Amino acid sequence: MDGVDGRWRIDVIEAGSPDSFDPAARRLALAADMANAVAVKDPWLRRVGDRWWMFVSYGERPPGDERKLHGSGDALSTGAVRSETGLATSADGLRWKWEGKIFGPSAKGWDKATGRLTTAFRSGEEWVGVYDGASDISENYEERCGIARSGDLRTWERVGSGPAIGAAGGPGTVRYVESVVVGDSVRFFFERTRADGAHELCTSSASLSGWGRDSPG
Repeated sequence: MDGVDGRWRIDVIEAGSPDSFDPAARRLALAADMANAVAVKDPWLRRVGDRWWMFVSYGERPPGDERKLHGSGDALSTGAVRSETGLATSADGLRWKWEGKIFGPSAKGWDKATGRLTTAFRSGEEWVGVYDGASDISENYEERCGIARSGDLRTWERVGSGPAIGAAGGPGTVRYVESVVVGDSVRFFFERTRADGAHELCTSSASLSGWGRDSPG
């Protein structure tokens, strides 16, 4: 979070090993102003060709006075702006160029307020993306999980008309999925809502061959 105006920002820390990370040595990677946004957060990265691609959860800056959005410390939890997904690219992972929105909420339905891509992995000639969706701010922290597909990581097609993984809200809800491809399988890490309402970190794996064009997984 920016110490001046309270908006979320993304910093980078370099170290030779994880136990050597020093928060005091962080440096700015992407600020809200660089994306014309009220906040940028939740980055995840992929190496594409000779560049780094950083996918970011952000909210486009609304007209008028936006200061009231930052009282909670998280403008995207106010319901005043929609949660969307943007792209920044970099040659060295330190200096970033904002490319703009590549995915967002749908016009109507279960994901009309939030369209937050959280991971993507190669399956054959295309990319499979997993995203968090919500219909309104009441589902904040309990977003549901959808599937989308892309040939270039910039243009996405939703798969199905509803949540694809986990429960449709409440216990079993899945969000913030990350993926790691290992050989011919993909390992998922995700947040799931327990029966008592708490959230837990879980993992599972699946064969890459199960992610064909006509199947969500």
